[in-house]
Amino acid sequence: MTIFDALVTPFADYALAIGAVPLGVLLNWRRVALVGDAMSRGILPGVSIAFMLFGLSVWPMTLAALGTGLVVAVLAYALTRMTHLKEDASFTLIYLVS
Repeated sequence: MTIFDALVTPFADYALAIGAVPLGVLLNWRRVALVGDAMSRGILPGVSIAFMLFGLSVWPMTLAALGTGLVVAVLAYALTRMTHLKEDASFTLIYLVS
């Protein structure tokens, strides 16, 4: 057993949760909690694909979550600008499609 296994491995499961906290707080301050909920569920396909390819490696799952989160945000922004949907409705639509 190495020092890494003893000190880092027990806390690796919480890396994604700790990274999501600032985003959730910001979205609640701006009163768009539905967007945060849709975004958190919209990144799950990327995280699950990274899990299937790399296992429980934290960095690939984090990068996949970041990538799919950006894709969801850009698609929702484009959908909001091209249609008459509100921002939260477009995030919800992208979440349901993903």
